[in-house]
Amino acid sequence: MKPQTLLLAGALSFGLIQVSDAQNRVYITGSTAYRNAINQTIFSLFDSAPQVAAFGNTTYYKANTLDFEGTIGAVSYIIKCSWSGSEAGIKDVAAGQLENFVDDIGTGSPAVTATATSSSAAAGQLSSHTVDLAMGDNAQSYSKTKTPVLNNNAFVGVIPFVWLKNAQVAADQTGTDWARIKNLTDAQARVLLSGGSVAALLTGDSADVNHVVYVAGRDDGSGTRVNTFGETGFGIRTIPTQILIGGSAGSPTIANSGNVGQTSGGTLANTLGFAGSLEASDPLAGVTGWIALGYLGKSDADTAEGANGGGANGAQELTYNGVAESTAAIQQGQYSFWGNEYIFQAPSVSPAAVTVYNGVVNNVNAHTDGIHEISTASMQATRLGPLSDPGHN
Repeated sequence: MKPQTLLLAGALSFGLIQVSDAQNRVYITGSTAYRNAINQTIFSLFDSAPQVAAFGNTTYYKANTLDFEGTIGAVSYIIKCSWSGSEAGIKDVAAGQLENFVDDIGTGSPAVTATATSSSAAAGQLSSHTVDLAMGDNAQSYSKTKTPVLNNNAFVGVIPFVWLKNAQVAADQTGTDWARIKNLTDAQARVLLSGGSVAALLTGDSADVNHVVYVAGRDDGSGTRVNTFGETGFGIRTIPTQILIGGSAGSPTIANSGNVGQTSGGTLANTLGFAGSLEASDPLAGVTGWIALGYLGKSDADTAEGANGGGANGAQELTYNGVAESTAAIQQGQYSFWGNEYIFQAPSVSPAAVTVYNGVVNNVNAHTDGIHEISTASMQATRLGPLSDPGHN
């Protein structure tokens, strides 16, 4: 018998769900970095393949806004996901705030269809609703929303993060200060998060003083940001000086140096992939050429790097404190830039939401790929949170 079948049988025996023609709706938000595994887990909970409307990526499980419709245990379910960021998700479930979710398939203006698309949902296809469940890249104790305490939560996996340098055109990939940036230390990260530095800080070459290296990061609704600021020692609640990358591939721009950041890892990944910053104007320093470093979950990092994993003019991963990211390095506690993934329940939720919560807890490890998300069962190292070092079990 499948794990989700066993789960539903147990739920029925405890009166958690009721076999009827009633339609059960569950609203989920939170971590953009862990969405691949959760979207696939939700898909697997249905008796047979559900209808899925997905916005933000043509691969449904990479999308940010989704609607799943089908049956679980012969009962009709509609499960809606709006991946807004871990910090935003924790606040949503703790404070009962509203989040925008896509309308049911066949409704909205224009009507929502059972497809996956790279575009975002139109305003007429979204409706606000309170949130039942949220995914978080950190425990609530490390969140800016510490009360009310969410007692119903579970540790469900590990999320790897990486630092990357932004993409460059082929002519600038060798013999430049950008090319000489290979590693980032936590001390260097703290300096960059405070407003940037000339490249010599990272390369050790006294000649690399012509371009400023900035951080392009996430906004304060992000668990990736919580883990980054905690892991580097910058301070989880410390106000950073970051940039926003705009423009397009071949013509990137920067603006808004300050406490700014992208709302999703996917958006940040796309902008870090805009090649050409060494040829572009730096209006902040008044020179030509600039370099951006960004922090992303591993799945979004793949987007920034491109299909060739750092080739084809894509963004490139850096080692962190001299250690390259790998699954084995995380599992053994050698690479320290990773977070604990949690699922949280709102203080008062429906039996249907409890069923989905239990389904995620019991099935998500089967949908981690061991690269972009790592199962709890495979870990040989543990850490309390982003302010602590990992230790081997």
